[in-house]
Amino acid sequence: TSLAWGAGVQFNPTESVTIDLAYEGSGSGDWRTDAFIVGIGYRF
Repeated sequence: TSLAWGAGVQFNPTESVTIDLAYEGSGSGDWRTDAFIVGIGYRF
């Protein structure tokens, strides 16, 4: 069994643009996995 976790934030610099920033991590014993996620969305 391993622990997985994540945290992120989403903000809108304009009414039509969204930016996502997140970090995720998991690991157990000899291995560990980390990810940094960046996303951009456009609303029309």
